[in-house]
Amino acid sequence: MTSVKQVIPAPNADDIEIKGLDDDDEDSGDKKQEDTILLVSKEGDKIPLKRTAAGMSKLLSDSLQNEKDVKEISMEHIESVTLKRIVDYMEYHTKNPPVEIPKPLPSSNLAEFVKDAFDLELVGWMDESQSNMYKMMLASNFLACMPLVNLSCAKFAALIKGKKPQEIRDILGVKGEYSVEEEEAIRQKFAKYIEAV
Repeated sequence: MTSVKQVIPAPNADDIEIKGLDDDDEDSGDKKQEDTILLVSKEGDKIPLKRTAAGMSKLLSDSLQNEKDVKEISMEHIESVTLKRIVDYMEYHTKNPPVEIPKPLPSSNLAEFVKDAFDLELVGWMDESQSNMYKMMLASNFLACMPLVNLSCAKFAALIKGKKPQEIRDILGVKGEYSVEEEEAIRQKFAKYIEAV
């Protein structure tokens, strides 16, 4: 039986760049800085995001393509806690592609078809308050991060799925019917659309 050995030629001494210990650290630090951008929240907090993860957002992707040297992007209307959740989502799902959510929803229990533990934890955070859910829906829509838009909208759809109109009004905090004057004002304002139907 013959054995095969792979011979790797030694590098030419002229091709070797000799660096000190600090040189490697500086290069990797620069590379880390180049690989991330800072998203500045409403409160002024700077939240780092990997440039590769920013590709999940059409807004960020377009911004980075147009301004390659950008280091910070202002998200002045998104609160820090929501922005941090969005950054975590994008970075996680860069390595773990999100699963498409079925439409229409098969059930109001998202755990039946959202199997990713990370996504379920995010849905749990949205369950803590409707405000969290609305902020996530608006922020993910602004960023055009469509998988997150779909997840947050699925959370909202599950909340109202199978509910009667009055229950939905209660969930949404709708206080009552329109007065006759309000209804007439709406009819006048949207008359051309009402007539088209």
